Amino acid sequence: MRRLGAIVVALALVPAAATATAGAATAAAKPHRALGISGTVEQYQALRSMHLGVHASFVSFGRDLVPVLKDDLALHSTPMLTLQPTIPAAAVAAGDADAYLRTAARQIRAYHGPVYIRFGQEMNGDWFVWSNDPASFVAAWRHVWTLFRSAGVRNVHWIWGPDLLSYKTAMDFASITAPYWPGSSYVDVIGPTMVEFQSESNCEVDCRFERIDWLHDTFKKPVWLAETKVDAAERFPWLRSLRTALAASPWVTGVIWSETPSEAQIKHQPGVGDMNWSLAYSALSRKLLSAAIGV
Repeated sequence: MRRLGAIVVALALVPAAATATAGAATAAAKPHRALGISGTVEQYQALRSMHLGVHASFVSFGRDLVPVLKDDLALHSTPMLTLQPTIPAAAVAAGDADAYLRTAARQIRAYHGPVYIRFGQEMNGDWFVWSNDPASFVAAWRHVWTLFRSAGVRNVHWIWGPDLLSYKTAMDFASITAPYWPGSSYVDVIGPTMVEFQSESNCEVDCRFERIDWLHDTFKKPVWLAETKVDAAERFPWLRSLRTALAASPWVTGVIWSETPSEAQIKHQPGVGDMNWSLAYSALSRKLLSAAIGV
């Protein structure tokens, strides 16, 4: 596998999320990495036999977090909240969402356990309201982080989640992405999106891991694959390639598999393929993913 820079090998530590919750893993079958599912409570429950530890949800500004966190408490899972602004990053930085953010901070502070927040994912693309403005995004990130700290929140782990921009060259990816880095003090985990549509055969698993390697080598943080999925037609060879890539990347300490319906497929965007298949109905896919993460 090619590399964009020299590999910095870190200790392959399972994140606290994978060990601190009752539902993470049994002593008899402890995952090598944290495994999570992005989806509904029912989707999570259908896949519990895979030794899940993290339940991921998409949460837009304005949503009450109490029901979300209560669901995760009942599941004995660690919450991972993809917190999505409904206003531009500059407005977040200016404090326009502070009333909601203070409420969210209080709700998370009251939760007795770790919570992972992936704020404003895929900011280095151009398809979200908070995208395509590096300086404002960094200011917004630091503003939200500081607001949570000022509210006494100490149980949050912050996930910085760029897109891998498979349609760009590796050099363009690096130059576009680097300005969005909020600073080492403000980030705990790097959590890139690892979603491959049918039309993206130009950048398969090896290509994507070159970019993931660069993120790790450059910013010196552990990595989660924070949103992971592939077109149904490619799933078996893709998952086998994922196993090989993860074996060479021990600093990737978590994988979040998406069971959430694909907005691109819902909107009938060309080249997406079938992204709305489920692990629950593919025994071989479950076996290959379990092998990839080390269960």
